[in-house]
Formats: sequence, structure tokens, C-alpha cells
Amino acid sequence: MAYASRAGRARANAVHPRAFAVCDRCGIWYNHDTLRWQFEWRGVALQNSRLLVCDRCYDKPQEQNRTFTLPADPLPVTQPRTEPFHTDEAGSATGAVVGAPLGLAQGAIMPWVKGQPYGVPIPLVSVVADGSVVVTCVSVAPHNIGSTIDTCQIAINGLSKRRPCGFYSATVLDPYTFTYQTAQPVTAGPLLTPTTLCTTAQVGLPYDTPQVPVV
Repeated sequence: MAYASRAGRARANAVHPRAFAVCDRCGIWYNHDTLRWQFEWRGVALQNSRLLVCDRCYDKPQEQNRTFTLPADPLPVTQPRTEPFHTDEAGSATGAVVGAPLGLAQGAIMPWVKGQPYGVPIPLVSVVADGSVVVTCVSVAPHNIGSTIDTCQIAINGLSKRRPCGFYSATVLDPYTFTYQTAQPVTAGPLLTPTTLCTTAQVGLPYDTPQVPVV
């Protein structure tokens, strides 16, 4: 029995002899019947790696190596009734109000979106109506109004007439000049006053709406 103390973690029994074996990972002696095969995920099944290891060296099969079989798609529903999102969104602009902004404090004016500042004052030197729905604005410095839906919007109030005040999509003519269109014609003449305030803006638009609705 003295030699058995040198058999690692294996146990020797003269009455019930059990074979010794070496763990393929740690190299320590164990009883052969206490070792077990190391399995690993290969595709969708566990595969024997042919390593006999002890409990301390046994690794739980890594789930990341497992290939998951996706179930079949469910059968389509006969006569489905889905929400008409396109119609709902396209109709949400009906009756939208474009009026004089109250101090330009609407939550629709974002402080910073996509690297483009909003709520930035545009120093105007001229705002003129030509008698139609077109209003022309000229600024002292470059107005920095873009050409996309998100960057071509302005908010203007404090004009001599209330009708052209509000949120609008602008059309850029040059770095200092832009125009916008009102719902109804505005009497021809200058509109700029000492209290006029015009800023860049961004108004959340309904789906599939190319510009700020004017009604």
C-alpha cells in the first residue's frame, strides 16, 4: 500500500483493483473509470475529441462553436389586415398649422443635429414679398442653409405682416439669398422690421413629406 500513495489521485484497492490512467490534460494519475471523454460542438452535434480528462480538466462544450438550426418560417396568414402606415403618415400633415412661432421656443428647433446647428440666427437686411406667395430674404452674412429636407428649414417671425411668419422650407438662391413660399399671396412690399428674428430650424416632418406643410 505504500506505493499507492505515489499514484496521484488514483485509489488502489487490493480487493477491488481498478486500472490507473493519466489525464490527457494535466498528466496526473486517476482511476481510469473516473476519467471521461471531452466533447466539443462541431456543427449541430457534439463530437468526441478523443481526450480522456479528469473532472478538473473537463471543459463544458463552448456554445459559440455550435451551429443553430433556425426553425421554419411560420405559415402566412390568410387575408391579413395590416396597418396602412403609409396612408396614416401621409395623411398626418392634413390640417397642420403653420403660424407665427412664439419666440422661436418650439421643441422642433434642435440645438444640434448631424453636425448642423439649428436655432442659429440669420442676420437679415431685406425681406420682400413680390405680391405672390414667394418671399425673398437677403442676409448680411452667409445664411448656411442647406439643400436637404433636414437643413433647408427656417423659422421667422416679427415681420410687418403675420401671414409670412412661421416655419418654412427655404429655397437657396445663393449663399446670401433664399426664398420661401406662403400658403396665400402676401401684399408686395418690404416686410423686415427691427423685431424680425429668423433662425435655422428643423421641424419633424410626416413620412413621405418633402417639405414643411404650408396651409
